[in-house]
Amino acid sequence: LVPQNPPPPHAAMMRAVVTLALVASASAFMVPRAPVGARSVLRSTEAPVETPPAPAAETTEAAAPVAEAPAPAPAPAPVAPAIAMSEAVPFLTAAKNLDGYVGSAGFDPLYLSETFDIKWMREAELKHGRVAMLAVVGFIVPDIGIRLPDHAFSSLEAVKATGAQPLLQIILFGGFLEFILNSGKMTQATMFEDSSRVPGALGFNPAGIKPTPEDELKEIKNGRLAMLAISGILTQAALGHPNFPYAKPRAWRGDVFSGAGPAVGGALVCELHAVLAPLLASRLKR
Repeated sequence: LVPQNPPPPHAAMMRAVVTLALVASASAFMVPRAPVGARSVLRSTEAPVETPPAPAAETTEAAAPVAEAPAPAPAPAPVAPAIAMSEAVPFLTAAKNLDGYVGSAGFDPLYLSETFDIKWMREAELKHGRVAMLAVVGFIVPDIGIRLPDHAFSSLEAVKATGAQPLLQIILFGGFLEFILNSGKMTQATMFEDSSRVPGALGFNPAGIKPTPEDELKEIKNGRLAMLAISGILTQAALGHPNFPYAKPRAWRGDVFSGAGPAVGGALVCELHAVLAPLLASRLKR
């Protein structure tokens, strides 16, 4: 091999100079770049650019109206409870505890059925009615002439002739019978401790009669009428009319009925009693 001659020293130097000149001329055409720290500071200080909202699309048709919610229905007005009025006394409210009893006419203006035991009061009504029916018969029969031998007293005179002591004995004997029949339970708190006990059923039925509701109604109505009747009879007899019909008959016209005045008056009283008694009894029933 023929050894090549090394380049001369000045040729190598020229190459280096040319290379540096080319690099310097290329760097003149490049955009200068900021350091990394400087770029982050610039980005943080720049205000963000807001994008304007897009314009709303215009509609050619008008928007449909929104349906309003229906108004709530008004609350119904409170209805007052119906008030039952009494059949016997229409301007008073009906008394309680009378329903279900035979002969109930709704007549209780003092509302005693709400104060006392209704069974105890029905027992008292039945007993007083029975005694009054016996009293009416026992008072009238002697006064129309049906008397025992050697018994010349009228009913009112017989009561006066008896005296207070025998009458008290009769009352005490009646109380003793009441005590025995009720086994000592005579108050309204104790008389009907046995819920099966029926008012007025004293166990005295020797004939074995089974009363129907119609029979019970007849007893109630006749007992009520008898209590009114004996009250009127005793009052009239005590006021000076001791003989049947316990009133001073009056003729409608004294010049025509001067002689027959007492007979006509007595007949009128009997007729009025016969007419008014059923009317009163039917009214008490209703």
